[in-house]
Amino acid sequence: EYQITSSVPSEIAELEGEVHKIEAKKYTENTILNEGKSLVKLDLKFERPEEGTVQLRLSNTKGEYIDFGYLADGNRFFVDRRNSGITDFSEVFPAQHFGDGAENINMLHFTAYLDHSSIELFADDGQLVMTDIFFPSEEFTKLELQVNEELNLVSGEIVELKNIWRK
Repeated sequence: EYQITSSVPSEIAELEGEVHKIEAKKYTENTILNEGKSLVKLDLKFERPEEGTVQLRLSNTKGEYIDFGYLADGNRFFVDRRNSGITDFSEVFPAQHFGDGAENINMLHFTAYLDHSSIELFADDGQLVMTDIFFPSEEFTKLELQVNEELNLVSGEIVELKNIWRK
């Protein structure tokens, strides 16, 4: 059986900077994974939960945020931009978007590229890719793992990315 997958171009590695490891352990409470950086690559591997949610929140000091992650119920990944900042230009813009996870995989793996106004989420080793834009009124600089139930993080890292735009 053939499976189409997507990945980022190898040239993206030229933009990668400092790597910050995230402690592999069982998480039982909300945990801030990153503060102050808005241009990052996030790479996480969890034991795939049988129930509950793996949710990450990218937020700013104005209370604006996007949530993204995985819903065990339905085996779906999601990006929720309903509270992402400026959304009133269209009634369909503030929305949740969903994509199906791969079947029969025990590990939950996703890589997210985050910048000032977008997320590119690669799940299940590229079997699912989701892209969303958002328009916060100030940069999102806080990334938090939100824990409803115990989550077992097998590995994780945050990689700072260099800006491609000239100043």
